Amino acid sequence: MIALHGWTGNSLSLRILNKIINSQNISWEFPQAPYKSGKDGYSWFNGNKTEGWDNSESMALLRELISKKLSKRVKHKNIFILGFSQGGCMALELIKKQNFSLGGIITIGGFLRDKSSFSKNITKQSKKTPVLIIHGKKDEVIKPIESDIIKNQLTSLGFKTKLKKFPCAHKIPLESKDLISSFILGF
Repeated sequence: MIALHGWTGNSLSLRILNKIINSQNISWEFPQAPYKSGKDGYSWFNGNKTEGWDNSESMALLRELISKKLSKRVKHKNIFILGFSQGGCMALELIKKQNFSLGGIITIGGFLRDKSSFSKNITKQSKKTPVLIIHGKKDEVIKPIESDIIKNQLTSLGFKTKLKKFPCAHKIPLESKDLISSFILGF
């Protein structure tokens, strides 16, 4: 499992997940986004709305991480990416451009960076990656409608998706641990 932190997070932000979703069958990786954001935080995207967004360093970092797993004989179907908030956005950007499918993508409190162009350049192979979408019904940071948009767009493109909303704000709901575990271990 590759866990991608949210905007202004770091490699330590999601480490609690390996205690919450505790399984001997899951090996966790917690990469840190490459772009500095704030005093101690990092971002998967660099830029702004006016000049545009760049995620090339993030893509390179994640592709290298996947390549290392593959070189250790980990199969594509056993690689999962979980992203929280901006990390969820990054996970979706990553998978759409791959010439292979992964075991799955889990986006929690996520969103699509550019809804109008997201469907461009999606590979046939990447559409075989199942996507679990989790969102808090009370999320005021990334509105829950964003997960509806993800589900609708991905489903229309041929991805297998599942959306579940929990009664919480912008966080990883503790109640989602069984759903996440079954999604990972069910493949």
